[in-house]
Amino acid sequence: WQEVLESTGPGRHQHLQSQLETWHSGRWIIDAVEIGRGSGGTVFSGTDKRLGKIAMKFSCNAQPSRLVREAALMQRVAHAHVCKLHEHHLSEDGRLLCMVLELLEAGSLAQRIVKSQGRRIREFEVVRMGYDVLSALAWMHQMKVIHRDVKPINIMLTQVDGRTIYKLIDLSISAVEQEARDDVSQ
Repeated sequence: WQEVLESTGPGRHQHLQSQLETWHSGRWIIDAVEIGRGSGGTVFSGTDKRLGKIAMKFSCNAQPSRLVREAALMQRVAHAHVCKLHEHHLSEDGRLLCMVLELLEAGSLAQRIVKSQGRRIREFEVVRMGYDVLSALAWMHQMKVIHRDVKPINIMLTQVDGRTIYKLIDLSISAVEQEARDDVSQ
């Protein structure tokens, strides 16, 4: 699976689409263009016949439990300012995880900073961003989860009713307090 995710040819798209068909025939269509890549996986936009536009994060790892753990953490910390996980699926061999996520089309804070070309972000927008991110982190801490990778590339933007909303993504290296570990590992 690692070779498939790292390839850039047209075969990658077809291979991933055929895997999607084994989970839910005809329900999802993956777009051929990758919209993100990080240590936790590769993200594509796509369409779900029930939900509309979605993001699909594909991760592969020699330890399937690590893949499922991230999905369980996302379910545990569901919050208005954490990217929403709709569902997840593990391949039959246990080495490929697909997480079906809400599509956050406005890009990352890192991309916004680059586009600003040194211009300052308006003060009220920084306050709004701080509120959104801190409310997500406060909720995660109440749920005994520590993100451990908050940085501009892991803060995504989306537009709702003309307002920019900030959401955290990528819980792949999050920590769970000892008393909550049993809930996440199940």
